[in-house]
Amino acid sequence: MDNDIIDAEVLSETTVEHTASNKAKKLPSDHSKAIDFYGRWSTGLLRFGRGMFFWAAAFGLTFSILYSQNSLVIYLVFLIIGWSFTAFTILCTVVGYIFRHRLIRHMKQDPNYEHLAS
Repeated sequence: MDNDIIDAEVLSETTVEHTASNKAKKLPSDHSKAIDFYGRWSTGLLRFGRGMFFWAAAFGLTFSILYSQNSLVIYLVFLIIGWSFTAFTILCTVVGYIFRHRLIRHMKQDPNYEHLAS
């Protein structure tokens, strides 16, 4: 086996310089950047919004009860902070669901992710 000789003949020879124009072309159906963006943001916003909602609502409710019993200014400040944080978590959840919807829409348009979006 080691002594096998293979004869080869060169039929043509070219010298092609590889330039920037020989790069792989981007497909028109490539939505990977949008999928990555919306996937990352929707996951983070939904994780934060849904996870912190109950803590923020409990914080706001606690200081609402305390402010109704004693009209101290510090209770009013914490009441406003608590309900504002609750509203912020609701906003994060809504924006997260909007981004999740856009993620699924882009996944349906890209042939590489079609099977994940169905």
